[in-house]
Amino acid sequence: MVAGIAGWRVGRHCPAERSTSIYGGGKMYEKFKFERVALSLVRLDDRNPRIVTQAKLSSEQEIVGYLFEHEELATFIKTIAAEGRNPGAERPYVIRDGKNFIVIEGNTRVATYKLLTGQLAAPEPFKGSVPLVPQAMRDELVSIDVAIAPSRDALMTIMARAHFGRGDKSRWGYLGSRKAVYDDWKSGKSIGQLSHIYGRTQGAIRDLLLEYLLYLEALKLVWTPAEKDLLLRPSIEFNPPVRFLQTTGHKTSVGVELDKVNLEVKFNSAEAKTKFWHLVKRTVIDDNGPSATASYAEVFANYVPPTPPP
Repeated sequence: MVAGIAGWRVGRHCPAERSTSIYGGGKMYEKFKFERVALSLVRLDDRNPRIVTQAKLSSEQEIVGYLFEHEELATFIKTIAAEGRNPGAERPYVIRDGKNFIVIEGNTRVATYKLLTGQLAAPEPFKGSVPLVPQAMRDELVSIDVAIAPSRDALMTIMARAHFGRGDKSRWGYLGSRKAVYDDWKSGKSIGQLSHIYGRTQGAIRDLLLEYLLYLEALKLVWTPAEKDLLLRPSIEFNPPVRFLQTTGHKTSVGVELDKVNLEVKFNSAEAKTKFWHLVKRTVIDDNGPSATASYAEVFANYVPPTPPP
């Protein structure tokens, strides 16, 4: 195991991923503080890159519902209820929010403690997933050791190193990683600032933004309710159409331009959107559709051009 500050372990500790990883140590942690605080003072974070929604989650209750549906919260609760708090597990990373705190890394753990202590209630479909634990455990969980970061940006730099695949922590999902960059860009951060925060070249940051912008364009198209639900799943892999368009000649054939200078997705004709719709349907929605490396002829073999008006 790699040692952290004062030998503390930090890392996402859950049943599916019992990582002993740490974000690192040294000067980047000099302004961090380590304290034990009341659990009730720590608020869940709706901006966590693992949360991928088009509508903002407005309450901790909604965040908990999301974690149950998409992050295997019930499994983690079961483990903590059976084993108790693991003294060697990571301490959540938080930032100050007035007299309170927002947990930036450790949403699942903090949510679990709040559910087991009764500070939060599970949504109706998941109430049976929260067992009644002994009072001694509840008393132990009402306070929590945290690492207090000086700012969200300072912590995001460390998190990105681990979750973009350069550490031994689980990677953020395809959409989650790109949405995190997109949200920061929309908040006013420059490409240079994003490059520093996420540890990526400015060119790579532009690519991540264009990939998410392409996904947003896909959401604007006309889909059946079932197809739209599929596209809105946080775990959806939107990589195939992106990779397809990266093949020489494919963007021109589809009629799509990815403008890295102005950060815009441009459709060169009305039919280009129809072709893009077909591409997404074939490579993302359809079962056993063509792969990202398929030829243009394979993907568009059954393409039906729109009928021109009389």
